[in-house]
Amino acid sequence: MKRKGYFSIFLFLLIGFSFSAFAQKETISYLNQHFYQIPKGDVENLAYTQKSFRNKAKEQVFYILNSENRMVIQKKVGVNQEGGFNQEISEEFDSLNRLIKQTIKNLDNGKYISFYYEEGEKIAEVSYVGIDSFEVWRGNPESKKMSDRDDFYPGLDKTKLNEIFAKNLQYPIPARQKMEQGTVQIALLISEDGKVLKTEVANPGEVSKLLAKEALRVIELYSGPFFPALDAKGNPIQKWMYVPVRFKLG
Repeated sequence: MKRKGYFSIFLFLLIGFSFSAFAQKETISYLNQHFYQIPKGDVENLAYTQKSFRNKAKEQVFYILNSENRMVIQKKVGVNQEGGFNQEISEEFDSLNRLIKQTIKNLDNGKYISFYYEEGEKIAEVSYVGIDSFEVWRGNPESKKMSDRDDFYPGLDKTKLNEIFAKNLQYPIPARQKMEQGTVQIALLISEDGKVLKTEVANPGEVSKLLAKEALRVIELYSGPFFPALDAKGNPIQKWMYVPVRFKLG
């Protein structure tokens, strides 16, 4: 009887340890509205909770939940077994937990393809096939056309913007002295008619305030044009766009 009792205790401890070990593999982080990580106590900017773990297929899995604990995005990062390249598969869901978008991205070359759904039916598709080269269709695959941008997102005049940054962007001396560097992600909320409604730094926790301030100063010098994003049916919508501004010490 004692041996049986000892075995039961051992089995209980073993199962408990197994569950504990599994739980330790899950990582929880907190994100702002732009899906960048923020400190745990930053209640003011908290928009999403992200849970990540590695599954049996050795993929890194991410569940992104909103304030109502509903999953809005699921991601899997791993190796494509057929092509041997690193890939990310991302799925987005609506308030009824229905799939509305799926993106498969080759992390080695940046190419991707996105599918848009409505009530289970695929209604649009866009694929990045090369530099400033996209294949897009809405409603019917036969309507496929080439475009110089992914118009599901807002756009701007890249040539004009690059010229402005080349002429005006300066490395803040105090930031250089402190050896601060990094990429500032500038977020611009673009309206349906192509107007900037709001400008802010999407990743304030990853870059210094000096670099963020300089990036914001220069982006304000760009007066347009801006092109609104289009939804899966081709209607203009309000949406955020992101402009990376890189600061690197030579």
